[in-house]
Amino acid sequence: MNYNLNICFLRCISVLSVIFFHYFQNNNELFANGYIGVDIFFVISGYLVSKAVLKKDYNIRIFLERRFLRVYPSLISVTIFFTIFFSFFLIREDLNNIYITNIYSLSGISNFHFYFKNIEYGASDAFEIPFIHTWSLSIEFQFYLFISIFLTFKIVKKIWVLIFLTIFLYFISKYGDDNQKFFFTHLRLYEFFIGILINYIQPKNLKYFRLPVYFLLIVILVYSGNIYFAKEICLILTTLIIIDNNSKFKIYFLRKAIIFLSNISYSLYLIHYPIIFYLSYVILDFKFSNYINLIIYLFITITASSLNYKFIETKFWKKNVKV
Repeated sequence: MNYNLNICFLRCISVLSVIFFHYFQNNNELFANGYIGVDIFFVISGYLVSKAVLKKDYNIRIFLERRFLRVYPSLISVTIFFTIFFSFFLIREDLNNIYITNIYSLSGISNFHFYFKNIEYGASDAFEIPFIHTWSLSIEFQFYLFISIFLTFKIVKKIWVLIFLTIFLYFISKYGDDNQKFFFTHLRLYEFFIGILINYIQPKNLKYFRLPVYFLLIVILVYSGNIYFAKEICLILTTLIIIDNNSKFKIYFLRKAIIFLSNISYSLYLIHYPIIFYLSYVILDFKFSNYINLIIYLFITITASSLNYKFIETKFWKKNVKV
């Protein structure tokens, strides 16, 4: 199978940065910028999804059907499994909250649910919700619905229109409180639009700039200190990596690891947080600072994600869909 190794690398580094950000959520010295991995995912999604919509044989019904099969089978399987699993440990009140969250999550509007519940992402109470990370999936699916119609209009396919809209949406994203900036779809749209614009850029060979670009992206995601415009810098670096047409990852084991983690990245994202929730609020004395525990956690998470990828993702989506 032919893989776009640039996209594979970005998926890999993005999901790992989010996982480590959540895992070390009580330790501000590690992966403090890891949350930006979600923003990188939005750029990738904008790029790949718009590529499908811009094709001459585009069909809105087939597009939405494929997007549904991409998102929902794994979301449903993970939701059912962990809800049943948590029912053995949690009190009824906590379970009822999970049931409500599941309804909004499966309806594709959990981002609005968390906002109107005044959940502040990153605050201690937010991490007591095992499926809070589904907010990003809701934004994804809302974008699918929007883009499935938006890019059918000829005028918005013009690059100058897209550039104007991207800049406009970026400045719009600066207005509102922190929770609105986090959970509201229209304040995230500019990231998807960056991905759309990448389709209009001719592939380039980064040559001597390749290693510094990749290295800088990793450093920012791992670095614990404040970096001005960290998100914007990461989105620029993401754009450069996607348009780079000569990335080979010639080291065999590195290449295989990147492809493997990229393939299971969606399952990793879905599964990683319910396990962290279990370790935090059921196994109360779990030591997140212990690196042996981290290895055990990663082993369990990667194993569970691999199983979900093999028995759910590949059955419903992977065999027939290219994007």
